[in-house]
Amino acid sequence: MLFESIIVPIDGSDSSRIAADYGFWLASSLKASLTAQNVIDARMTDLLLAPEFAAESGIKIPLDASEKLLRAQKRIALLTLDLFKKQSQEHSIHGVKTCLDIGPVSTSILKRSAKHDLTIIGHHGRSQQNEAEHSTGSVSRRIALDSNRSVLVASQPIQELGHILLAYDGSATADSALVMAERLAVSLRKELKVVHVAPSKQQFPKAKVLMQRAATHLNKAATAYSSAFDNGKQFLDKVTFIVREGQPADTLIEFARVTNGLLVIGSNGSRPRSHKEFVGKTAAYIVRMMQTSVLVFRAE
Repeated sequence: MLFESIIVPIDGSDSSRIAADYGFWLASSLKASLTAQNVIDARMTDLLLAPEFAAESGIKIPLDASEKLLRAQKRIALLTLDLFKKQSQEHSIHGVKTCLDIGPVSTSILKRSAKHDLTIIGHHGRSQQNEAEHSTGSVSRRIALDSNRSVLVASQPIQELGHILLAYDGSATADSALVMAERLAVSLRKELKVVHVAPSKQQFPKAKVLMQRAATHLNKAATAYSSAFDNGKQFLDKVTFIVREGQPADTLIEFARVTNGLLVIGSNGSRPRSHKEFVGKTAAYIVRMMQTSVLVFRAE
């Protein structure tokens, strides 16, 4: 149920360093294998060397400029990957793998993502994003929406995370995410809060029944494995079930921001044919609008 293999796409930016910290933290806590990936998009090299750009900038580009620039990019990428390996050793993580790919960034990450339980990718935050394909913001959103495996979009430093916050709607997908979130909270020694958003207070009685069902489901699942927390007590005793009123997506986003929670939302394991089929419009909206970290969990 928990993640056994983790991959972290890195590019040396501040956002990818935050993602790397999540990778070290989770790999160490979960005893998972860890891989770092760097992608060189050759299209950017071609763009820089385009005749139109050279003429406008007054730069005389030698015939072998493309080859030299690509070699320089590879050297930088290898240095970035080597630094990741050295930092992983400081976290007592050994056997870290690295890979250098050349191609479109999103496509290359998605290809590697399919072979790992969890992809952790950095995210600049909406205020710094643009809609270009090569921007980290748009790439992270596409990976979270299009991958058929679990994806953690790392936006805030791990030091700011207060707890695990699971969005629950009573679906089978949410049930799977609930069990995973409990085990993740145990491994990371974080409290777990399960929240359901009702559109109005008139729906609160039904919402409370739904949360009782969630508690029962989690209690049954807990009997299937050993779940220890704080001197051997069952972690289930520390789960908080919350019902909030409001528009689901915006309420979850704001609640995660105010409480510094790592928001977990469930998704079907298969790749959606369109973003509208991705756990409904609510989850797709959350991925686009979140300014704090969010984990899109896909059960196998």
